[in-house]
Order: sequence, then C-alpha cells, then structure tokens
Amino acid sequence: MKHMSGHLEFAATTILVALCLQHCWLKAGETATFTERQANAATEARRLLPQMTLEEKLLQLLAYRPNGLARLGIPNLQAGEALHGVVSDGCTSFPQSIALGATFDPQLVEEIATVIARESRALGMAQAYAPMLAVSRDSRWGRVEESYGEDPLLVTRMAVAYINGAQGKGQAQFTRDKIITTPKHFVADGEPWAGANGEGFETSERTLREIHMPPFEAAVKVAHTGSIMPAHHAINGVPCHANSWLLETLLRKEWGFDGFVTSDMGDIPKLGTGGGYGGYRYVRDDYESAIASLNAGVDMELVGHHYMADILRAVKEGKVSEATVNRAAERVLRAKILLLGLGEPKKSPEPVATNTNSTMEIIGNYKGKDDIWARLIAEGKFSTPESGRQPNWPEIVNSPVHAALALRAAQRAIVLLKNERRLLPLDRAKTKKILVVGPLAKAVNLGGYSTGKPKFYVNVVDGLKAVGGSGVEITFAEGCAMMPDQKWGSELPQPEKREALAAREQTLLAEAVTAASNADVIVAVVGHTRDHLGENLDRDTLDLPGRQQALVEAMHATGKPVVVILNGGNVHSINWIQEHVPTIVQAF
Repeated sequence: MKHMSGHLEFAATTILVALCLQHCWLKAGETATFTERQANAATEARRLLPQMTLEEKLLQLLAYRPNGLARLGIPNLQAGEALHGVVSDGCTSFPQSIALGATFDPQLVEEIATVIARESRALGMAQAYAPMLAVSRDSRWGRVEESYGEDPLLVTRMAVAYINGAQGKGQAQFTRDKIITTPKHFVADGEPWAGANGEGFETSERTLREIHMPPFEAAVKVAHTGSIMPAHHAINGVPCHANSWLLETLLRKEWGFDGFVTSDMGDIPKLGTGGGYGGYRYVRDDYESAIASLNAGVDMELVGHHYMADILRAVKEGKVSEATVNRAAERVLRAKILLLGLGEPKKSPEPVATNTNSTMEIIGNYKGKDDIWARLIAEGKFSTPESGRQPNWPEIVNSPVHAALALRAAQRAIVLLKNERRLLPLDRAKTKKILVVGPLAKAVNLGGYSTGKPKFYVNVVDGLKAVGGSGVEITFAEGCAMMPDQKWGSELPQPEKREALAAREQTLLAEAVTAASNADVIVAVVGHTRDHLGENLDRDTLDLPGRQQALVEAMHATGKPVVVILNGGNVHSINWIQEHVPTIVQAF
C-alpha cells in the first residue's frame, strides 16, 4: 500500500506540474506552435467547463457586456467594429471597403488589416465584426459601401487578405498583435428584395454556392476565421439566425468551421416579434427566439438583452439541453484562451447576474430605423474601456507608419473614370485659378462604421490649397445645399419652408456661376453623405441627391473645363455627366 501511495503521489505531482506548465505556456503563448497552442486551448476549455455554473457558461455567450470570469482566470473578450479602421476616436481611418475593392490589391488590404489588429489590441479589443463579405448585386442597397464589390472572386480575395492580416497566418495566427475576425453577413445580404437592408429573398442553392458563398468558404477553409456573423435576413423563408442547415450542416460539417458564431444586433429577438424591424414571426417571442438561435448554432448573442434569463429558463424547461450550452461556451472559451490566454484565478467568486443588461440598454430597446451605430459612436459609447488599453496605446494608434499606409491606400483607391483632352493632371503653367464647387468639397465624408473623431482629414478644398501653394488661387462656392433625402414616415416641409429652400438654392447656384467667370478650371465635388446612403438607408434612385446634377450642368454651361469628383459609397447614375464632362474621378 505504501508503494501504491507513492505512485499516486508521484502521479498527482506530475499532473499538477503539467497543468502549471500548461498555464505558463498559455501566458507565453508564442513559444509553442500554432497547432500546439490550438490543442492546448481546446484542452483548457474542456477542463474549465465542469468547474463553471450554468450562469457562468452563459456569460461567455454575451458579447457587449463583461464576459470574463475572474474566479477561473477567464479573460474578457472585448469586441467592436473595424470595417475600415477601429471605430474608436483617434484611430487610423482607412478608405471604405468599396474603395479598397477598387484597388484590386489584396496585399494592401492585408497590410491595412494588420494595422487594424494592432490598434485593436492596443485599445483592448480582441474581436472585430469585420470584414463585410457581401457580394453586392443590387446597387439600391445602402450597404454597398461596406462591401468590396459585385464580383465573387474579388470579394473572396479581399476576404482572405483581411483575415490573414488581422488574425495572422501560419504560426503567427492569434498572437499578441492579432484579433479574431468575424466575417459578415452569412450569407447573401448583397442581393436583398427591392434593395432594402435586412429584407430576405428566395434563391437557388446553386446561386448561393456560386455567387454568395465563395468569400465565406474561403474565410473558413483558407484563412481560418475565428468567428462568423449570420445575416439579418431570411433565405427561402428561413431566417439566417435560425437556419441549422446554414450554420451546422454547411458551415460546420461540410466546411469544417471550428470557431464560434456571433449574432448580429437585434437579430435573435427579430426571429419572433422583437428587434428594430418588426420581426419575422418565425417563432412566437423573445424566449423562443433565444431557443431557436442557440439550437440552430448561434453561439454568442451580440447584446444579450434578456438572453441569459431566457436560456436559463429554457434549460430548466427542457427546451435547450445543457450540452448545447456547453457546446457554445466551449467554442467561445477555445477562442478566448487561444488569443488571450488565462489569467491568475481569484479566490473570491464574482456574482453573475441572470438578467443583466449592463451593456447598453439603448441597443436592446432600440426600435427605430435610423443608424444606431452612428448614434452610439457620436455618444461615445463605442470606444473600448480605458481599463483594457495597453500602456503604450497612444504610441501605437498614432504611429506615422499607420498614417502613411492610410494615405497610400487613399491614393490607390482613387479611380480615373474619364480623362478626355488630358485635362488631368492639371498644367501648373496654365492653371492659376481653380474654382471648387459642391456641397461635399469641404465635407468630412468617411461613410458608415467610421471613427467618431478621425486623427486627420483633408477635404478637397484644403487639399488643393496645400498642393497648389501660393502659385494657384483656390476659391470655393457651395453651389447647392446637401439636403438629406426625405425619410420614410417624415412630414414634408411646410410650403413657406420649401419656398425658402428653393430661394437659397437659386442664390447658391448664382454665386457659383459668377465665381466661375474668373476660373481657369472648375472642380465639382458631388456624391452622397451618410444622410443618403448606408445601413438602413437604401435608395430608390441612383441619381445624385438634391440639385447636384443641376450644379454640374450649370458649371459645364460656363464653357470652362470641368472636373467632376464623385465622393460617395455607391454607384451614381451620371449619364448626362458622362456624355458632357470630359474628366471624371471616382474618389469614394
């Protein structure tokens, strides 16, 4: 017995040492190969699960609230938006995705994503809800600006490039400067009925597989994304957030995806009658929505509004098995441990609320159709908490290398559509006076999912002044107002207000025509702003908003050379401009 006791003591000591080594290995992380770190994360996740209460497991499934567990050393996974730069004040802003698509340069996108990941981690953010991989097949859709374009091959190449840059490749995957990507929206949101965001449509499986799925399949099989986000809509009558064929049969069993699925905002309650869009009524209420999404394969709820309480009740009533909760929690834990490692466990357990909505009541209760993300950014509720930031975060975020890359990307993204008579580049010897017109010529026009306060922004007027120097006189005339489109449900302006607006438009146009008489060249900057195009701002016409078309026509009628700069996130119907104006630049 004494001999047996010695063996048991030796075995216990060996196991303890192995666990300690594993824990140290996790903290060092990068000393092991990626395959070893991946296997170790899976082992640690399985070890932790039996030590967790049901509430603590469900805590791992909530995104926008603290989801760490100090008792077991489980870190918090902070997530955020990073479509074309981290959405946090002062971070580097890169061109919109549609502009990056126009570069046809995956290597550039990979470099940009590497910087995005570095700035994310500096601010304490470890998961990004990006890239957006819609194949944009309907130009009325407001979110074309977030996509890389209408070609499946191009979107696929850009998808792999972004994920490789943000997550790393080979042995460099998920190291200290990398993040978890979340390609969205799975799948086929780029071809909605009537071009309306979030509207479902019916299609064949062949169309899905040949047009809309290739970017996501490559994201899984080639770039090994850590997460994926389902689409807002329904396909062939089944909402993506409750589509087990899509999330389990195809994504996991056929493609071999081993990451976790993160819901989009409001789309779990939208399965019933909730969400900001009226609901699909696919199930009866929020409670059944939570059940349907978890059982279908959604692992993480974006905002967690009553979600924990609903799943706790569902487990108690036998509508969801604890094995299903374990499956989702283990997927999230694996990713957390692989990227962030485990901290030192704390002895005192922390209480876990079962019906907490400490993450932004504003999102869970939001019922309108305006741009909720822009509102949250403007209110400062989207920045990562100060507590999670690295000590040297200002140095990283303000790196001149990052700024230089943003400039290079912006230059590469500009497209010369037409240049008859070789007006561009402008001849300095013949160009002494330039008139810049258009309501966007002095605008900060970054598009959706942009940093609230960019580090720098050069509009067209200031840019021309900087380049022209003292030898070129730059003048500006607005020419017309950039009025927002009439929104659904809003009242038309009173007659006296309409008359005042019309009078102001005439005055602005007359001032521009007068100013043009002294100009050698006219530069007209026209397009869209975030008031006309973006998420939940789809269009029923591709014409230029307001009287911008009339402004260009008036400038052309002066007989002076005209350069039209298109500044927006989507295509414009510019038939007259294309036929009459010799030089057109697409600047996004």
